[in-house]
Amino acid sequence: MAIVNVLEAYAERRLNRAVGPLYHALEPLHQRRHHRLLRRAAPPRDEVQRARQSWWGRDPRWFPGGAPPRPHNRVTPLVDGDAFFAALYEALAGATDYVYIIGWCLTPHIPLRRHDGQGPPETCLLAVLTEVARRLPVRILLWSGAPAIF
Repeated sequence: MAIVNVLEAYAERRLNRAVGPLYHALEPLHQRRHHRLLRRAAPPRDEVQRARQSWWGRDPRWFPGGAPPRPHNRVTPLVDGDAFFAALYEALAGATDYVYIIGWCLTPHIPLRRHDGQGPPETCLLAVLTEVARRLPVRILLWSGAPAIF
């Protein structure tokens, strides 16, 4: 398998040397086409005007032509493992209405409470979600992956 990777890298380098100058020469045309497509995809002026008058209209993070953001939502990015798993466990255990999980992948047996690298079995994600699902609706949406090319 290593020989395939070496050959692929070699072919990519050769192709970049051959096509690179042409690509850089055509890049401004591609950028103009991209900007033209973005202008064409822009929402109608009346929608933009209506969006600007709403409570979220001046926020540059929102695209004016689509579904408006809903008020009273809170998103807290957690990038540290211990903080994330502790907050996830508390949020799941304290959920009162429903649980929605959306993500790339899910490891059902991951422990949410860790002590010395191992968590008690009742704190693994699957056990916690099973317990929560007995009292609340639990919905999980996962990405199925990119379609195989080969």
